Amino acid sequence: MDILKILFFITIYSFLGWCVEVVYHTVKYGDFSNRGLVNGPVCTIYGFGFTGVVLLLDSFRDNIFVLFAASIVLATALEFVTGWVLEKLFHEKWWDYSKEPFNLYGYICVRFSLIWGLAATSAMMTIHPLIEKCYTLIPHRLCIACLIAAGVIYLADWSITVIEIRKLRIRLRIAKGISDTMDDIANFLGTNLHESTLDVMKKSEEGREYLQKKSDEGKEFLQETHDAYVEKREAWLLSMAENREMFLGRMEYETDRLKKSLDATREDVTKAGRERMEALLNSLAHIRSRYEKTSFRTSFTERRLAKSFPALDLLRKTKKKE
Repeated sequence: MDILKILFFITIYSFLGWCVEVVYHTVKYGDFSNRGLVNGPVCTIYGFGFTGVVLLLDSFRDNIFVLFAASIVLATALEFVTGWVLEKLFHEKWWDYSKEPFNLYGYICVRFSLIWGLAATSAMMTIHPLIEKCYTLIPHRLCIACLIAAGVIYLADWSITVIEIRKLRIRLRIAKGISDTMDDIANFLGTNLHESTLDVMKKSEEGREYLQKKSDEGKEFLQETHDAYVEKREAWLLSMAENREMFLGRMEYETDRLKKSLDATREDVTKAGRERMEALLNSLAHIRSRYEKTSFRTSFTERRLAKSFPALDLLRKTKKKE
């Protein structure tokens, strides 16, 4: 196979690989992304990878099982070497399969190895015959001119991309230095702020404990004061009850004593009055007796007048008066 045909295959498969990557990203993420390493619509690893499969495995085209197994080995080896070289050159991983099961350093994994094997086998069986036919239909000089133009553009794009990547690395180093400085400043300020916050929290906790202690002491003092008040109040109420009982007892005693004294005085007064009444009645009876004795006694003159003047009848009038 001549060099012109190899360059044609590399160019075509680089473009088709770029198309596959764009379609894959659109289906998976829903947006457009230029998946090539360079700015143009090419993915170089696809160009070299499928061209290598064509050069090495063209004789196994009729044996699909051998073609599939060999495609897996070649695609996996190329992906591993390319990923390792790119990381060594640019100190960055351009893809990472670390989250995939059965991966090796993140460069390759079983799932994508099977995908590359299936894609290479399918391309060899269906797409590559069409590309070979297209190559035979293109005039030789036109093919050379197109490949030269594509090569110049590709080399220019590669050069610009490498320069931009190096500038990006420089900017990244500067940004990393700034980031590290800011990180140191943040760590310094954060550590001081952290320690200050811990001190404030500690002092706040001590202050809270002090206030809690004083609050507990105040509550204890109020409780003791309340208990003392309740105790004194109960003692006062008890004393008042005792004094009331004593007062009521004294009042009852004095009432009884006064009642007895009044009864005795009333009896004495009644007895004295009775004795005086009896004496007075006796005196009146004596006076009446004397009066009766004296009122019916007639003198000589009275008797003479009564006899001389019968109409006068002094004695009878006296008796009527009685």
